[in-house]
Amino acid sequence: MIFFSSKFIKGISKIGYCPNDKTFNEQLKAICLSTKAFFHYVPTNKSIMKKIKELVGPRPSELQCNTYRDVAERILIEEEQDRPYRIRKTKGENYESGLIKFAQTICDVEEMR
Repeated sequence: MIFFSSKFIKGISKIGYCPNDKTFNEQLKAICLSTKAFFHYVPTNKSIMKKIKELVGPRPSELQCNTYRDVAERILIEEEQDRPYRIRKTKGENYESGLIKFAQTICDVEEMR
């Protein structure tokens, strides 16, 4: 359902975009070039410890924590990179994050920049 011109329109579930359209392509370039936000994720200590517990058991020793810290951090970063763009962590203003999440589904933002 979409709200348009003070009315709800039923039956429209998907809006298509045409990256080959010149106007749309220029708008996409403007989004990519005028925003400073970027995809960025740094695992917290809490999430790293949770991942270590998943890897070695519920009560890891201090040695196990030190040994598996880098492994757990790398796994968490890989998991984040495998997530859909619309739910990935970003660094920057909220509205810019929304714009790059939209643009990234159509083109590679970093490549466009």
